[in-house]
Amino acid sequence: LQYPRCYDTLFSSPIYLHSHNFSTKYTNCQQEEDSLDHATKTAGPSPLMDKENAWKRSYRALEELYHHGTLESIGVSNFGPEDLHQLFEMATVGPHVYQ
Repeated sequence: LQYPRCYDTLFSSPIYLHSHNFSTKYTNCQQEEDSLDHATKTAGPSPLMDKENAWKRSYRALEELYHHGTLESIGVSNFGPEDLHQLFEMATVGPHVYQ
């Protein structure tokens, strides 16, 4: 599944630049996207093509896996109030976990 959103400002933030959790430091979303392996790149459309709706496609895929019994629950993180409002408008299954 594609990640929900990528903002270029992340790559210039002090937290990202000084974090030891990222062995490779990228300068923008496109550079990170270009570094993905072939299998990941061909798994679906790039979320950079439609940043505001990429998370909706991912959530739909999670709902489908939930309805088929593959997943026991669905969680979301880093969703603001407007994101949650949009999620509840479109979701057939609300998130079980919010982080």
